[in-house]
Amino acid sequence: MNLHNTARVARWEFFKNLKSPTFLIFTFLIPVIMLAGGLIGYFAGSSAAREEQSIAVIDETGELFALLEAHLAPTPVTVTEFPVEKREQLAAQVGEGEFDGYIHLTTEAVEQGRVNYYVPDSRSQNTMVLGEGVRTVVTLYRMEKMGLTAAQINAATMPVTLQTRELSGEEASWAALVVPLVFGILLAFATMFTGQVLMYGVIKEKRNRIVEILLSSVSAFVLLMGKLLGFAALGLIQIAIWLAVGLTVAVRFLDFREIPLGFAELAPSLLFFLGGYILFSAMFAALG
Repeated sequence: MNLHNTARVARWEFFKNLKSPTFLIFTFLIPVIMLAGGLIGYFAGSSAAREEQSIAVIDETGELFALLEAHLAPTPVTVTEFPVEKREQLAAQVGEGEFDGYIHLTTEAVEQGRVNYYVPDSRSQNTMVLGEGVRTVVTLYRMEKMGLTAAQINAATMPVTLQTRELSGEEASWAALVVPLVFGILLAFATMFTGQVLMYGVIKEKRNRIVEILLSSVSAFVLLMGKLLGFAALGLIQIAIWLAVGLTVAVRFLDFREIPLGFAELAPSLLFFLGGYILFSAMFAALG
């Protein structure tokens, strides 16, 4: 195989398709979709967390309202206490829009773990902040009733993380699970888009009799290898752009946990990606 001619064909194929509208659209369309998805999720969550709500509370325990009020003080949710005798009047006020809803706290509800929240229309209600506050307060209230001290409560509510370890004793790496999956998805997108560009490019060259001119100066094998190497370079550029945008969106907008990436995790996935990319590109070229 003439390496010089192969490099010339690869360079010609690379720069020809790098400027093509189809390649540019496909290359930058995926990052735009990633960015749009991240922004939608981020702003939806932020608006939900910032939504102001006015909630009425009927507290038959006599203790939970103060805890709930203190817990929700830093949030946009405000609570107002009402006696149980005004429950019917309160329901009318909620129906008229004076309050977004009202909570009925009873000893039975605390024991069963089911607190009723009454609203005019459940479809328009956001209970994310309120629900988290009620769960936290009820849990602390139960522990206090059990006679636990503040230190014991803090120890009991300390989060627990499940760590997966292999039989060898080593901690399982998230990167070993996520990186191959990400490269597999990117391979599917890359072969779907650039593979079609390669196939239609070959078809166009056959129609315009460009292939006959090229084959007069280089062999068919050199021509095919040059095309595949040129498209492999285009694939690497696509992957670099998609990974840069995808990781930025994941870290910035989706609260994506940090995954340590090393050569041991990236190298095998990258090699499999290049091998699969060249294989599928060759199949598309053969179809063309």
